[in-house]
Formats: sequence, C-alpha cells, structure tokens
Amino acid sequence: MILDKKVKIKITKKNIEYYNRFYENISLKDIIEIETETQLQKGSNLKINVSCDLCNIERYIKYQAYIKNINSCIKHPI
Repeated sequence: MILDKKVKIKITKKNIEYYNRFYENISLKDIIEIETETQLQKGSNLKINVSCDLCNIERYIKYQAYIKNINSCIKHPI
C-alpha cells in the first residue's frame, strides 16, 4: 500500500507532455503536487513510502519497483 498519497515533482522535458493532461499552464522547472496512485507515471524513479499489504513492513522504494512488485504478486489483486 502506498503511504505517500501526494508527492511533489519537478516538470522536465521528459514529463511535461504527460502532466499537461492533468494540469494547464505548467512549464519547465515548475514543481507541482500530484496524487501518487493516479497521476505518477508507472515508470517513475521517484522514491515513495510503501507498506507491504501482507506483512506490513514499511520501505522507501522507487515507484516503478512498487508497480513491478504488485503486478508480480499472486496474492495481490490487480
């Protein structure tokens, strides 16, 4: 489970097109606050706080690693 419900990200050349879908009038180097589960890109290297749904251990891992772990777990509903 994701513990960080919102995170702040910096707009770059690589992500400006993606975030223009959610926000109007953003430009390079802007820092915006986004909802982690619905707006963060699946391949993001941003580290977030998570808690294991099975054993409740908390960790600070990359979002892309979290998505990979969730999708590979048989016990976790997708």
